[in-house]
Amino acid sequence: MPAKKLKRRANRNSKYTAFSRNDARRAFVYLTAYVALILFAAIAFMPKYWYVWAMLVIIPLTFLVKWSVNVSAFRCRNCGNIFEVKTHQYAAGPHGFWKNKKDGWYGWRYLKCPKCGKRTSAIVMMRNK
Repeated sequence: MPAKKLKRRANRNSKYTAFSRNDARRAFVYLTAYVALILFAAIAFMPKYWYVWAMLVIIPLTFLVKWSVNVSAFRCRNCGNIFEVKTHQYAAGPHGFWKNKKDGWYGWRYLKCPKCGKRTSAIVMMRNK
């Protein structure tokens, strides 16, 4: 289902909405800042202080994954169930973006649905605040 149609169908009491362009922009800003930190740390600390560089890569990556887990949920393509995942499931699942004529752009993550038990490319949904 297109992101715009999903968002229109979600009412104010709904706990989840479709992934929007603003959500994508926010994620892009966080990822850009993380990549800039890695590049700076690689240039400044890699030759002598490799352990500092490793900490500057691992610690922000952990926070980035936790943030993403806290703001997202997933809709099963098979049964339509919306579910949340744990951090280790989120980190281990293959993911990406698709575009087709019917749905437009949307994010997906390959996960097992807790309701139907089938592994599908679950569509990314955002939690409402």
